[in-house]
Amino acid sequence: MLGPDGAISVWGGIWFVARFLINAVAVVSVAFCAHVSVLTRSAGWSAFSIVDRRATGMFFAGMILLALLMAVMILIYQLFLVPDILRLLVGNDDVEANTEGLGIGAVVVMAFLCLVAMAATWGGAVICGADPSLVATWSRGKATFRFVLWRMVGIFLVLPVIAALFVPVTGQVVAIVQAIGISADTGLLVISAIFNGAMTCFVIVLLSVIFSRAFIISLKS
Repeated sequence: MLGPDGAISVWGGIWFVARFLINAVAVVSVAFCAHVSVLTRSAGWSAFSIVDRRATGMFFAGMILLALLMAVMILIYQLFLVPDILRLLVGNDDVEANTEGLGIGAVVVMAFLCLVAMAATWGGAVICGADPSLVATWSRGKATFRFVLWRMVGIFLVLPVIAALFVPVTGQVVAIVQAIGISADTGLLVISAIFNGAMTCFVIVLLSVIFSRAFIISLKS
C-alpha cells in the first residue's frame, strides 16, 4: 500500500479509491435520509419511498461524484504531501520545501470546503424539485456560503475533541474483549470500525441538516 517514502503505491491508490466509493454508497444513503427527514419531516429509510426515483438517482450520482472528488484529493495528498510531512517529522534540513507542501495542502482543503459550501443546497434542490442547475446552485450558494462554511469548519474543529473523549472508553472495551478470550488486535479493529462508522454517520447527519437548512434559507433570500 505505501512505498518506502510514505507515499501510497499505484495499486494501493486504486484499492483506496474503490473502497472509498463502496463506503460512499452507505454514507450517501445516510445523507439522503437525513436530507429527506429535514425537508419533508419523514424520518428513517421511508425516505426512499417518498422521493421519486429520478430525484433519488440524481442525488446519489451527484454525491458519489463528490465522494470521488474527495477520494482523488486525499490520494493526491498521499502521493505528493505525505512524503514532505514525513521528512519534516524526521528532521529533514529542507524545511522550506516541506512547509510549502503543507501550505499547499491547507489551501487545497480550504478550496474543497469552499466548493462544498457553494454547492451545499444542490441536494435539497434535487429532493424538492427545485432547479438543480449550476447557475441556480451558484446563486443559492452565494446567499448561504458563510452560513455553511463556518458551520463546516466548526464541525471539523470539534471532531478531534469528540474523538479524544472516546479513547479511554475504547481502551476499556478492548480490555474487556481481551478478558473474554478475543485478541486485543481483533478487538481494537472491530471497535475502531464501529466507532469510525458511528462518527461518520454523526458527521454526515450534521452536514445534511446544515445543507438542508441552507436550502431552506436560500428560498427565503
